[in-house]
Amino acid sequence: MSEATRDLVWVIGIFIAVGVLWILTGGPSRQTTEDKPFLELPVSTSSPTSYYSSAPNYYQPSGSTGTINQAKKVRLSSGSAFYSIYPNQEYVEIAADYNNPKPIDISGWILTNKPAPERRFKRVAIPLGSRLLSGFANQIPKDPIMLRPGERAIIMTGKMPASIPYAVSSFLVNNCSGYLEDLPNYQFTPSLWSNCPAPEKEVDINFLDENCYQYIRGLGSCHTPDVTTDQDGNEFIDGRSNLSTACRSFVKAQFSYSRCLERHQNDPDFYGKEWRVYLNQTDELWYQNRDAVMLYDSQGVLVDQINSQ
Repeated sequence: MSEATRDLVWVIGIFIAVGVLWILTGGPSRQTTEDKPFLELPVSTSSPTSYYSSAPNYYQPSGSTGTINQAKKVRLSSGSAFYSIYPNQEYVEIAADYNNPKPIDISGWILTNKPAPERRFKRVAIPLGSRLLSGFANQIPKDPIMLRPGERAIIMTGKMPASIPYAVSSFLVNNCSGYLEDLPNYQFTPSLWSNCPAPEKEVDINFLDENCYQYIRGLGSCHTPDVTTDQDGNEFIDGRSNLSTACRSFVKAQFSYSRCLERHQNDPDFYGKEWRVYLNQTDELWYQNRDAVMLYDSQGVLVDQINSQ
């Protein structure tokens, strides 16, 4: 055998040995990481981190699952939240469903705005109120805001700026509330529901003189007569100077919010179906764009949420 032939036999033998070894180690079914065209990345089973859930001021309610609760019992409406820039005109509305089996206490529930970069975040608790607003400056609100089926609460961001002659805090609207609405500087947003009795039906006016009798018959409901005095000490009632001293005294004593309360607070239909609640904030809570009103109950569970456009 020539030397070239021997070299060829050795080469063929080496190829045969490599082939046998390849078959024994898996053959064509074998594939390594190096054989794959792309690198496979590990798959994460955890949820992505949310910016808002990690924000330092975000309201993290205990036990909240993030799902809206009691949606059929309470409804949140944005009111003027997304267009008013004044706290004394900015409000949201919370309404109880007509089919609720019992009243719902919303005192202690939390209202928040939407946390976002470079925007202030606030959470404010709904306070206690006064079922009967006396108007006395020392009245301490101590009644829970109870919404019976079909009732609602107007939640005002700010406060009532006027305090004379009556101090206004959170209260349940009643048949005399219109007297407050009629007073100068006591603008309510939205306007108060009122059902004041007609003045001529409140008291006997038949004994009064003709001028006084006609004045009272023309007096509007829920109106507190405006008493002014000129530089000479002459007293005017609603700009009228022709009313007798007895008439002026009678009118001032009989037609006012406090006098209406004395007469009617025990009437069976005295109270209305709306609370007015004041959060007493000095700045607006909600912006027009990219904001949200979120309502949490006393357990920290999200009840309802409304987003701005």
